[in-house]
Amino acid sequence: MRLRDSRCKRFLLPWAAAVFVATPAAAEVDFSGYWQRIRHEWEQPQGGPEIGDYSLYPLNQEALSRSHSYDPAIEEVQQQRQCWPHSIGYAMFSLAPMHIRHEENSIHFRVMANEAIRTVWMDGRPHPPEHALHTWYGFSTGQWEGDTLAVTTTHLKEGHVRRNGVPHSDLMTVTEYFTRHGEDLLTMVEVFDDPIYMTEPLVRHMTFRYDPDATMPEYPCEERELVELDGAQLIPHFLPGENPFLEGSNVDFFSGEEVNVGEELRR
Repeated sequence: MRLRDSRCKRFLLPWAAAVFVATPAAAEVDFSGYWQRIRHEWEQPQGGPEIGDYSLYPLNQEALSRSHSYDPAIEEVQQQRQCWPHSIGYAMFSLAPMHIRHEENSIHFRVMANEAIRTVWMDGRPHPPEHALHTWYGFSTGQWEGDTLAVTTTHLKEGHVRRNGVPHSDLMTVTEYFTRHGEDLLTMVEVFDDPIYMTEPLVRHMTFRYDPDATMPEYPCEERELVELDGAQLIPHFLPGENPFLEGSNVDFFSGEEVNVGEELRR
């Protein structure tokens, strides 16, 4: 009899543990549905910030050097960059709706930018080893902290966090916090920790409003006519001090004073 009890325990205990792990925690919140981004008065216009406007971004000298060499023509003349996806460092701030779907062991986020679909694994699996494949949306795992979903993403491809050339490296870690407020509002706080290009973590946030009638617009990838380049400049870029977009005044938000980025570069 004791032998039978012992065998029952050997089979029942793992099964009971699995059931316990798979049972949703009481703090879980359902984010399912469409969410429309709410624009704030302090945000840049839809065209994005001007080249040279890096205020409030903790960039080191390497990041500034890369940003100053950025030529927006690169998006038009290189066939390889047509329909180039955004990484989540930028894609999650798309102006279009965001759709969230819950499944048994994962939560899926879909945003319009290049029709990105992100999977956040909720089953406790570990992140891949350091040299595993890096993708545009990385590898994401989540856990509930009270009623807030905390998501950690690693293994991202190099990309950008602003449309004016501010880069992020493939070693960046993104930590996101999603909190639902009542029936209609969802806040997203993102913390970017990039040991290559940032001197300290960068924190950004966004607010969404629930919209049951929203639809996801198509984001077709259309081939564009390539622009011919002059000379041997195969990859559009600007050498130090030669970026014409940096001429003119920009406001340094830390000091409140106007600075001429072009003059600063030539010093």
